Amino acid sequence: MTSFTGERSPHIVVVEHAASIRSLYQELFQEERFRATILADCPATAAELARLAPDVIIHDYAPTNAEADLASLHRLTSDPATCHIPLILCSAALDVQDVAQQMEGVSVSVVRKPFIIDDLLATIECRMTPRLYLTRNDTPQQESSATT
Repeated sequence: MTSFTGERSPHIVVVEHAASIRSLYQELFQEERFRATILADCPATAAELARLAPDVIIHDYAPTNAEADLASLHRLTSDPATCHIPLILCSAALDVQDVAQQMEGVSVSVVRKPFIIDDLLATIECRMTPRLYLTRNDTPQQESSATT
């Protein structure tokens, strides 16, 4: 069980090709009380995905859909509307680590399929806390937080 503190539960957007895996995500995130939007394909523009206001994006990568997946990943990691959103690449592809390294200037986590649910949840938690994002210049910037 993942423990997030705060006023609202995390919103996770998942782009997943396989219907059976989409169902698994839906059940998992419902059980974990996450808000989730599960998509079969990535929206045509990063702005459309940004409007969903995700805290984390989990994106499938399938070699059989490599061209479209790479285009989607590059849109998400290069557009100012989405490049700051933590990205988890989830795939059974042997070259998934190479794909993640192609996302220049952005930190991308990799979870290999078939995944262990606790490992996926730990990766989500790690990507969300502390919220440390890399800018296009690879300069770490901590989100400011007021304390009283």
